[in-house]
Amino acid sequence: QIVKQDNISVYVPPGEIKTVNFTYANPSKLGIWQLKYEIFDYNNTLIDWGTEKFAVSKYAENPKGFVYRGREITFDITTPEEHYARGSDIPFTIHIWNKGDTDREIRCKGSYGLDKTVLVPAGSEVSFVHIVENVQRSWLWFSASFYEDGSYLGSTRKAVWLFYPHIDINVETDRKVYAKGEDLSIFLSLTNRYGITMNTTVNVKILDPDNIKLYEEIFSAEIGDYESLSRTLSFSLPMTSKYGMYLVSVEAYSGGRKVGSGSTYFEVKKGYTVRLIFDKPDKAYRVRDSMSFELEVKNTGSGLFNSDINISIPALAFEDTKHVSLNPNETKKFSYDLSIPETTSAGKHEVIVSIGFDNSVKQYYFVIPNSNLVLSSEKTSYNAGEYLYFNLTNIGGVDTTCNCSVKFYDSRRFKIYENNTQESILAGGTKTYTFKIPEQAVSGKYYLMVWCKDLNTNKITSLSKSYTISGIKAALTSVTDKKTYFIDENISIFTNITNLDGEIVNGTLELQIFSRGKGVSTEIADSAGKEFFLVYTDNYHAGPGSAIFITSDVDTSGIVEIPGIGFSQPFTVTANTITTVNIPTSAMVQGSDIIDNKGIRVTAEDEVTVYFLNPREPVYTNDAYLGLPVDALGNEYIILAYPETLSARGFSHTIGPSEFAIVAPYNNTTITITPSITTGSRTAGVPYTITLDKFQTYTLQSDDALEDLTGTVIESDHPIAVFAGGRCTDIPPGYGYCDHIVEQMAPTATWGKDFDTFPFMPRLNGLGDFLRILASVDGTVVTINGTVAGTINRGEFLEINVTNPLEISTSEPVLVAQYLTGEGYEGRIGDPFECLIPPTEQFLPRYTFITPTGYAENYVNIIAPTYSLDDLILDGAPVNTSIFTAFGTRGLSAGTIALSEGTHTMSGSAPFGIYVYGYNDYVSYGYPGGLALRILQEGLVWQKNISVNLSDSETKNILTEISIPNEIQNVTGKFDLLATLRTNASQIINQSNIYSFFITDRNVSLILETDKEIYKPNEAVKIFGQVQNNANITSDYNFSLEKDGVEIFSDAFTLDPGDVYNFTTYTTSNTSFTLEAIVDGLMVSDFVEVETPNVNVSVITPDVVGLSTFDVVILMENIGNIPVDLGVSINNRTWNVTIPGGESRLLETTMSITENTTLNVTISGDVSRLIQKEIICGENA
Repeated sequence: QIVKQDNISVYVPPGEIKTVNFTYANPSKLGIWQLKYEIFDYNNTLIDWGTEKFAVSKYAENPKGFVYRGREITFDITTPEEHYARGSDIPFTIHIWNKGDTDREIRCKGSYGLDKTVLVPAGSEVSFVHIVENVQRSWLWFSASFYEDGSYLGSTRKAVWLFYPHIDINVETDRKVYAKGEDLSIFLSLTNRYGITMNTTVNVKILDPDNIKLYEEIFSAEIGDYESLSRTLSFSLPMTSKYGMYLVSVEAYSGGRKVGSGSTYFEVKKGYTVRLIFDKPDKAYRVRDSMSFELEVKNTGSGLFNSDINISIPALAFEDTKHVSLNPNETKKFSYDLSIPETTSAGKHEVIVSIGFDNSVKQYYFVIPNSNLVLSSEKTSYNAGEYLYFNLTNIGGVDTTCNCSVKFYDSRRFKIYENNTQESILAGGTKTYTFKIPEQAVSGKYYLMVWCKDLNTNKITSLSKSYTISGIKAALTSVTDKKTYFIDENISIFTNITNLDGEIVNGTLELQIFSRGKGVSTEIADSAGKEFFLVYTDNYHAGPGSAIFITSDVDTSGIVEIPGIGFSQPFTVTANTITTVNIPTSAMVQGSDIIDNKGIRVTAEDEVTVYFLNPREPVYTNDAYLGLPVDALGNEYIILAYPETLSARGFSHTIGPSEFAIVAPYNNTTITITPSITTGSRTAGVPYTITLDKFQTYTLQSDDALEDLTGTVIESDHPIAVFAGGRCTDIPPGYGYCDHIVEQMAPTATWGKDFDTFPFMPRLNGLGDFLRILASVDGTVVTINGTVAGTINRGEFLEINVTNPLEISTSEPVLVAQYLTGEGYEGRIGDPFECLIPPTEQFLPRYTFITPTGYAENYVNIIAPTYSLDDLILDGAPVNTSIFTAFGTRGLSAGTIALSEGTHTMSGSAPFGIYVYGYNDYVSYGYPGGLALRILQEGLVWQKNISVNLSDSETKNILTEISIPNEIQNVTGKFDLLATLRTNASQIINQSNIYSFFITDRNVSLILETDKEIYKPNEAVKIFGQVQNNANITSDYNFSLEKDGVEIFSDAFTLDPGDVYNFTTYTTSNTSFTLEAIVDGLMVSDFVEVETPNVNVSVITPDVVGLSTFDVVILMENIGNIPVDLGVSINNRTWNVTIPGGESRLLETTMSITENTTLNVTISGDVSRLIQKEIICGENA
């Protein structure tokens, strides 16, 4: 209970002691009381506190500090002082009072070695001292406990505070400026700021301008508490003293510890000045320039200045000596004019001035900047047939050689001009490049992209500029004579061309008809997406489970779900990092000819790239595959796996069978499988059908030695995901050790004809890898490095050894996979994996990919156009082009880079291919780093090219007749007519809108339309059409409209002969889907494309700039098919732009900076993105 509390203010001058009185009258209760205190400074900061105990007793006599009352024994601990210097020996006095009538023997035990027994006579006091030595703490509690005959009587304790001693030191010299040889005096004042006497050692030093000790004196001093000591020291400056500032430093030590310091300075000045003044303030020159400078000498002293002065310029092999004699305040000047040889190197060059008067040396310099290339272009508009020009200027100080790449293309990215050249440019010189714009160039926006690499500095200078070209222009329409045809009719196509500007010479009208059947898409998909369906394939070593690695260019979130096992895990992704989702082993599909519910679905708010590592930790049978999004899936696959091979080493064929797995993203998916071998109840070459609902999986494995499921054909009525490889495979047969191999198969519609590859990073024996080429069409001719290697039919493959770069061409589309061999074959770490090799048609200009943890070596193989190697960027840094080797006839080069673990990004100015892989002891992984999944010519059923010549303002109507029985055979349903008008160089002048028509083989016709060709995710899709009775009798009809197999509209109606029934409905979707309209047994299907807007954005600026204005260019390439509406903001400038599918836009502005700046480019609208680029201000570089 608090009985009194008070706040007391007190002022304590330095070095003084103040007593504070606190009174509480007549305490009423007996016992132990406590007085607690806290001390605060003027900032209300707590600086000290404590507690004092006392007793209120019936005894008249009460000892000072009485803290405990026994039956007759009391005790206390006292010290002479409350505060001590650190390192002091502190004496503690222990007091014991005996209030009784008999002598008492008391044992005292306490901290710091206290253990003492004393006899305390009756009615007397006994005290003794216990010393604690060399205390280095900031405070110390000392406690003691008291015993009699082993019985505890009580305890008490005492606290003391410790401080660091301090000496204030003031040091001055008698003057601030001296000449060589003069005497100086040093005045010292030392003040002890604590209440104890201090024995100190004082060290006085003088340091010259180079921090070299010129003078030192050490003396001892005893300074009483709060006392001061003064002392004067004298010193003569040597004649050899250097000019400049000198430091006088004083330090005081006590007990080996510094307790105070002080310093001052003085200057030793010259009696003259020497200056070198260049004709250019920045002292920057070019080779072959004239350089002028002036030597100025002035006598600032009081006597005669008489000296030789030598000027030396080593870089120019120049030297000159002048004898100078000057009276006080007299000045002389000498002028020099020199020519800088063209062989002088770039950099800072010394000019050395030696003064004999005092043997001093002054150093000046001039600079020859390195070569520095600047690209510029003045005009922004040209006419077709004119010469476009731009300038390359070397504003640096030395000559250089550079490699330049020039590309000029239209808004559809059609290349008009390209050239790679090497040029030599003199310092200060300008090279003008010109090329002719074709006479038949189309009117519109064009883009010039120039990259020049300075071979002196390896710096890349770029120019990105848009131009308006006035050339040929035409209007184009193309329609059929009616909307619906019977299979025995002719189609009349009416094409109208109106030439709006210029003469069209030797142009081409390209007419094409495409089937709009199931799964037919012109959408350019790639390996990034928002929805994936994956399978955890059967692996001999399950390990701790598998892992899905998810990465993205932007921050996003999503979920991984496996409903069949009750698994669901949300995830978030930070841009350009990896998010890992672990998958339990219960999700693995196992066995053969089994339908299960183990489909894995990954969905995300934004586009992500997904990789599956099976299992997630290196356990001797690992592999990884690149997941393909739902919008890249297809309806036809041919399996590319590998045979069962463990039996070649005497193991059971059941351990490592050849295998494939399927997962359905849609309900009621009918799948027809034609196996290439007999396995279980399934017979080779005999099709069988299964039906899967969404998330359901199907697996099939070989069941005999050395059997291979490669060549198995899989067809479905809805897009599916297919995975193939081997449970545990030796490659080649007979060599250990087996490893799980797996890849997600690409649909046949995305296969290509041109492939380029080279071996994985060699291991020990250098025996190379194995490659399989799988055909989709009979009679496919395979050519390797210019030589025909063989002809294969649908489902057959050609297997070859890869020891050198290969250039592969095929007459028909094929699928290619490369296989790493086992450690027992190559003699070094790494076991088999399967890696699909993307065709060159499916290369991308940018990739985000990962290398998993736990592998000793990780690599990326790169195949890129040789002209674009200087533009390759890996993780923000240019790729070392010396790693590449050119090969083949396509102008490509190949190279390998070792990688660290984690997320990586790679980009280039042209599409290129990569595949990623890694090794460890008896384990490896490999997968393509990404690929486009363009539908290559899928659905094209008819094409005709017509030569066109039109004079200015001429209109031409062209009639084209098609016989359906002869030219479009055995095809019914919906078709699209597309007309394209091209120049004699194949540049597109114009394209017509797509015009749809229908072919039927029934007495009823069905038209199915949508209001647009391509939609954005979740955009409203208007579906409309009509049913017409073409028979001679009245008929009843049942009409049904399905979306991906699910009915979304139906109706029943009656039509008289010639009558028409019209229908309209709406739907939405975030992915592409198939519409099927069915009436009276007639089905018309239409593939509706839903495409996420996708734009490549490049910010092009110099990396290093000066204070002047510089260009900022933003290149935006719509790499999709759907128009995008974007807002672009950079600093305080904003644009709103619409970019049609497949086209580009170039935004240009200027800015200036005065310090290093991060440029923020914000993209909003259909695509949201923040691009940042660091620009260095040359003044701070």
